[in-house]
Amino acid sequence: MDPAFAVAVARAAGQTDGPVAAPDVAGGVNEVTVLGSGADRVVVRAPRPGQAVDLDLEAWCMRRAAEHGIGVPEVLWLGELDGRAAMVQRYVADVGLGRVPVAERWRLLGELGRRIAALPLTDAPAGLFSRFGRDLPAAWVAHVDHNLEALGPDDPLVGLGVYRAADRAPLRALLTEARDAPPSFGLTHGDLSPRNLRVPAQGGPVLLDWGSATAGPVPTTDLLHLLLRRSEVGDPDDTALAALAQGWGEEVDRRDTALSRLVSALDLTRWALEHAPDRVPEQVRVARRLVRRTLGSGSGSEAESEAAGGRH
Repeated sequence: MDPAFAVAVARAAGQTDGPVAAPDVAGGVNEVTVLGSGADRVVVRAPRPGQAVDLDLEAWCMRRAAEHGIGVPEVLWLGELDGRAAMVQRYVADVGLGRVPVAERWRLLGELGRRIAALPLTDAPAGLFSRFGRDLPAAWVAHVDHNLEALGPDDPLVGLGVYRAADRAPLRALLTEARDAPPSFGLTHGDLSPRNLRVPAQGGPVLLDWGSATAGPVPTTDLLHLLLRRSEVGDPDDTALAALAQGWGEEVDRRDTALSRLVSALDLTRWALEHAPDRVPEQVRVARRLVRRTLGSGSGSEAESEAAGGRH
């Protein structure tokens, strides 16, 4: 982020405007800058150019989490400057995470994920939900039905090589299984990772970066993001995932995860064809691999490491 813009945002928020420091963790879709020193530090966050980020949605999630005792950064200001959205948060100093064993960090994340999934969504912003609506169980059925109906002779996914015409019947059986055994639903953080966990000097753990939050299947959605991370950087390993499941309080159903991912992969490919042509080649590649591995393995365990879908 341009330091001058960060300073201007901090001044607009009535907060300290210097010195400028690099963040502990660089943002993915947001640019992040730390200003100030000691207890007066603040964090300025703004979407990277070309990224569609709803900071109001992120602020709603943190506000709702805080209302129910989940540690989040305090939002000091939210608005626009020079036509660019920005948020100012109070800096959370991490003084204790280094003393927490790795497995315990993942257990904490699982516990936080379970609590987040239970947060009420009655007044949640529309951006948290998919195009199939706010009723999450009904949206799941509509989501699956949409893709079941598309498995016909004119399905463009056959021509793109996502699946073969001969795979239509087994794919239909898998999607029907997913429809008839819907997962649990709730709010997901979208990036449950130790890099977003802080243990301050006072109070409980604090969870940062709610920019990927969405409403949908739980814990499947968070798990798919973690499996994507594992495919990219090798972390979390199986021990970490077991600790996460322990914190969540239930075993992760790999079959449900594989089926949910299959639905998401097919649907994201169809969505990309209509709305994001530049994403079609990559999404076709991911969906093709996922279909082949799911049909070939039956369990779908290999397929879980493929990329995770969004809230489309």
